[in-house]
Amino acid sequence: MEWALGVDIGGTNVKTGFVNREGTLKGFRSFPTPRTKSGILDVPKLANEVAGRFGEAPGGGKVAGAGIGVPGLLNEERTVVRYAVNLGLADVPLPSLLQERWNVPVALDSDVIMGALGEKLGGAAAECGRFLYVGIGTGVGACLIERDGVYRNPMGGPLNIGHMAVYPDGIPCACGNQGCLERYVSGLGLVERYGAEPPRVGGHNERASPVGGNERTVERICALADQGDPLARRLLTEAGRALGIAFANLFQLFGECPIVVGGGLSRIRALMLESAVRELARRGRSALTHPPEVRPAAQPDRAGVMGAGSAAFARFGPAE
Repeated sequence: MEWALGVDIGGTNVKTGFVNREGTLKGFRSFPTPRTKSGILDVPKLANEVAGRFGEAPGGGKVAGAGIGVPGLLNEERTVVRYAVNLGLADVPLPSLLQERWNVPVALDSDVIMGALGEKLGGAAAECGRFLYVGIGTGVGACLIERDGVYRNPMGGPLNIGHMAVYPDGIPCACGNQGCLERYVSGLGLVERYGAEPPRVGGHNERASPVGGNERTVERICALADQGDPLARRLLTEAGRALGIAFANLFQLFGECPIVVGGGLSRIRALMLESAVRELARRGRSALTHPPEVRPAAQPDRAGVMGAGSAAFARFGPAE
């Protein structure tokens, strides 16, 4: 059987797995995103760590190629990572660098598009002709899947909602804007905000380190919220409100269609998602329409790998 290797490169972890032409995923694995001493993605180390997987195809099958999802802006041909702030990349021809090491064709696309394609394969969007996908991880991204394929902005990528201003006078962002959605909703944003709060007498405030947006630290913040920690609950509720504002803006731009919320951190933020749905309901109702349905992703950890594998097959053409 023929397989493609899906690779989902996140700011915290890299996930890999084999996907066949029917969309079946096998051999899913995850490892920490390799970085250099300066904090940027260590491309040679990534290439070497993944290279061993090509001899592990299920049933001794053939690996036809690889699909790569990255969180960043790509060139129109999707051959260069123009800018990926969470990976420290700028103008890097990632597919050609990896193809030299792996000796198979490599297809590149945005991680959020790969996640949406994965949910379309057999997840929460399997029966949707048209839907919006919002991916929450170290950062935040979104894309619109139309009936005839992926909607792409003029730069060939997804919807860069992570830098949509939801609070005009809010927290300054490295992008030059302020009040960006990513500063409130992403794993990195939550960790930074929690760690920046002054210590409280008798409180839980554990001064989580802002470095790297550690997912386990975000999980701890969510656990503290479940235990009633006021700061953790406030931050998650505020994050949900910001996300609901973004949902309402997407609704006004693209009309009524389901919103699927995925990404590695979406599954641990019930309080945030509840707050987002309330805010959307408050802002998204009119005389002629109702707020769009918000659905949690069916496979938040694996959709990016599945979508990357399927995108590789789509790019390389039908089986011989």
